[in-house]
Amino acid sequence: GELGTRTIFNLLGPLSNPAGVSRQMVGVFLPEWIMPVAEALKALGTEHAWVVHGDGYDEITTTGETQVAELAGGEIRTFALTPEAVGLKRHTKDELRGGDAAYNAKALRDMLGGAAGAYRDTVLM
Repeated sequence: GELGTRTIFNLLGPLSNPAGVSRQMVGVFLPEWIMPVAEALKALGTEHAWVVHGDGYDEITTTGETQVAELAGGEIRTFALTPEAVGLKRHTKDELRGGDAAYNAKALRDMLGGAAGAYRDTVLM
């Protein structure tokens, strides 16, 4: 089972990728890990990467601002990304909360069928 807490091992996994990828996106669970992870990717020779943290999530989100450190050409730049900046609506965490298997399956089918809403916007983001 899972420990239920976030540990350094959550950060080490993407850094120890055995596939030897040179381009990747890495989510971090706390914003203070964005730059250390970006620097580690640079030291490992990663060609192009985004290290992201969005509104408490280790991913890009539509619930608020996502902080990004982009590693490209050996340089790291930081910027913020919002749903509004890419033409999407901001959503609440409750709008993104799933349910039981039947609810989630219906939500996925609806989204794949073209239904607008929080799930679609999050996938597009």
